[in-house]
Amino acid sequence: MKKLIIFLVLLNFVSFKVVKADVLDLELNPNYNFTLTKKYLGTIKQKMYKITKDGKPYYNVQPDVSMFERKNYTKGNILLDFNTYQKMTKIMYYGYGYQNHTTDAFYFATQYLLYEALNEYSVDIVNKNSDSSEFAKYEIEEVRKTIKENKIPNYIIYNNYLDITDKHLIDNFDFFNDDIKIKKIESGYRVEFLNEKDLYQVKLKAKNNCMPADYWIANESANVLGYNGMCEDDSILYVKREYPKIIDEMKVTEENYNNTEFFIEDKIEVEMPSTAKYNFNWLIILLLLGNIFYVYKK
Repeated sequence: MKKLIIFLVLLNFVSFKVVKADVLDLELNPNYNFTLTKKYLGTIKQKMYKITKDGKPYYNVQPDVSMFERKNYTKGNILLDFNTYQKMTKIMYYGYGYQNHTTDAFYFATQYLLYEALNEYSVDIVNKNSDSSEFAKYEIEEVRKTIKENKIPNYIIYNNYLDITDKHLIDNFDFFNDDIKIKKIESGYRVEFLNEKDLYQVKLKAKNNCMPADYWIANESANVLGYNGMCEDDSILYVKREYPKIIDEMKVTEENYNNTEFFIEDKIEVEMPSTAKYNFNWLIILLLLGNIFYVYKK
């Protein structure tokens, strides 16, 4: 009896971890499918589902596993390599829901690019007759373009400061380093470099980091990756310092010639006097004056 009481007391202190399962909403697009071709393994067809939970978009990251409605999903560890995961978070951020990317076509364009980011498949969109389709092609290129335009730029400066006016940088990052001083200006920020170098590195600290996104697992359905709001990764801004070229007035090389503005007229016409003609006229005048002087003296 005593042992039973001790067991019940200990049992009272044991905590059991309860895993909460959620159901994701799947909305089928009946007009189109994804086809994914893997080298030597043929082509698989994946239905087009728009996956959401409480209005938040989620995306299939296991294209070779079918999606099933009403399956219980639980959060789990991210089963993706880190580089692929980072690439996917960028696609989710700049894809569906970013600025004017609000139509369903942008959702499926985002899913297309996420399949592509796995680097295992060539991806296509076909209609219900399995014919190649132009559906979401414009949106796919728009998302690609947006990602490319929002990459961290490199800068060249000719002084000891850089004016940062790029809205993407200003909205998403804080700038810091040991050898810089930052001053607010009307159009953004002025970064002053305290030491003279040929190449500066400005550390960019993301205001809204991508980590972590939600990874959801179901035993009998494809795993999905959730969108976790605004995201950027910490990065580096590279700034190259260049110096004005000194041009020798007596020797203009091809290199510094190209860095200097020269204005050359193709054709210049100037009327030049004839030397022989004017010398002959002066001889006649002198001869006449000589004759007049001789007659006058006489």
